[in-house]
Formats: sequence, C-alpha cells, structure tokens
Amino acid sequence: MLEQTAKYSISEVVERLRREGFIVEAHRLRNYEKEGLVKPSRTSNPNQEQRRYSELDIMQIRRILFFIFVGVSLKTTRSRHDKARIFLTII
Repeated sequence: MLEQTAKYSISEVVERLRREGFIVEAHRLRNYEKEGLVKPSRTSNPNQEQRRYSELDIMQIRRILFFIFVGVSLKTTRSRHDKARIFLTII
C-alpha cells in the first residue's frame, strides 16, 4: 500500500519526477490541483502555507503525465481520474 503521509514539497516532487524522466514544472502541478486532478495537503502554518504531496499524490501525477503524453486531454484525464478514484474507494 502506498504511503499517504504528505511529506514532499512541490519542488521535491518536480525534482523526483524529472529524475524519473518526466518533463514537468511546478506550475503544471498547481494547474492539476486547480483542475481537481490531485489534492495535496497543506502545511498548518497559515502565514507560509505550502503544498505537501504523498506517495499516492505522486502516483496520481505520474498517471496524469502518462495520459497527457499519449495525447489524452485534461478533460478526459479528469473523467478517468474520477472513475479511478470511485473504484479505489469501493475497494
């Protein structure tokens, strides 16, 4: 089972994904959050709130990047992501 503890900053996630061969920028991850494709947690300090990503979040981002790589639109990716989330909650 994937660790759901949110411990990675956005820059750590970008660096990690780049080492894995993905082409990704921090603004893309923020856009995926805005689109509802990934929901990182936030630090508790309201003066310097930061996104924190879990292993599950990173796996979801990989899936999003793969769909985009093979030419699937964000709208279709969102639909597939929603269906996968429903399936995973049932299990």
